[in-house]
Amino acid sequence: MSRRASVAAAAAVAGLLGILGGLFLSRAFTESKPALLEASRWSGPGYDLTRERVVAGSFADDPQRGVVLLQDGTSEPRLFSMPTRSGPLRVVAGSAGDWILETPDGRRAVLDRIGDAGATFNVLGPRLDPEHLPAIAPEGVAVPVVYGRSRLRAVLLVGFDARRQTFELYGYLPRYVLPSAATADAKLARPLLGADGRLYSIDAPARRLVRTGGAATPEQKVTPPDQPCTTWPAEDGRYVACPRSIALVHPNGVRETLARPPYSGAYWLFLAPSPNGRTLLLEQDIFGCGLGQNAYFLPARGGTLSKAVADPRVQSAALGWLRDGTALVAVRDGECEGALHSGIYRERPGRPWDELVLETTSDDATVWGPLAG
Repeated sequence: MSRRASVAAAAAVAGLLGILGGLFLSRAFTESKPALLEASRWSGPGYDLTRERVVAGSFADDPQRGVVLLQDGTSEPRLFSMPTRSGPLRVVAGSAGDWILETPDGRRAVLDRIGDAGATFNVLGPRLDPEHLPAIAPEGVAVPVVYGRSRLRAVLLVGFDARRQTFELYGYLPRYVLPSAATADAKLARPLLGADGRLYSIDAPARRLVRTGGAATPEQKVTPPDQPCTTWPAEDGRYVACPRSIALVHPNGVRETLARPPYSGAYWLFLAPSPNGRTLLLEQDIFGCGLGQNAYFLPARGGTLSKAVADPRVQSAALGWLRDGTALVAVRDGECEGALHSGIYRERPGRPWDELVLETTSDDATVWGPLAG
């Protein structure tokens, strides 16, 4: 069995065990059996006027495994647990629909209720000191998040082990965000933006953040462009992406149509060639009653558009290319049961595998070290 197949099998087994554990705890909770060692609880009216109850603590038979149970009037109780044995969880801040939890050693997690029956549980990890980072990998992914009723901001650091091809969450840097990206190619090459308005890069060998330049502005929310077509640089001319076509315009003015998009009336808000120049990574956004997003791969010389994410039930946003020819894509959880969870994923043209980098509701990221393409 290959390493990737082994990882996938282990993930499937872990997911099954989590589901079975959730079912057991939910049943035990409703029958008042001591399956949960309670550390704290929150109770109050939800945003849809249903009664919400959050019970945080640990498993009775594993006191070091932090868990949280969410109950409301719309669905069965839902159980979430920490990925490591870091001690029981406790609610440190809560309001209707969102709760911040921490373990005794300061590892933070966020529970959000979404819609009538949905909920997300995202781990932020321990609070990081920008002057004294833990031993981190020479390359990795930095993901900005906004959470809690007070809209707290932070950047999560996720290291990449090139030998094992695995990602590890180190923790969160409070009050850091990402600046705006001038171009699609620069999206994964951004530094971090501190609360002081200064830009910082991650110095992995020195295990600290270092100042890199002057002031910058935070990332702005994407809005439809003034013109329906967007223009992107190419080695041989320029790419022009319009609602009904994607074309390569050569320096002599000759226009070569590469693809006809699957949906008309949409905007192409991201286009970037792969490091080897053979594939384009694109994002098509449909602005209507909400925002619909889909990331695609397209052969650079034309051909068939293919979705970057294998799961057809989710929406996705293009983030950029990595040096090995894979792409980072942000996924938004689908409404269907069993759909891919929201998070940052690594995808490969021609063979999407939906490799999870970090489970998160964030749709943005940058990288440090030589990881970017």
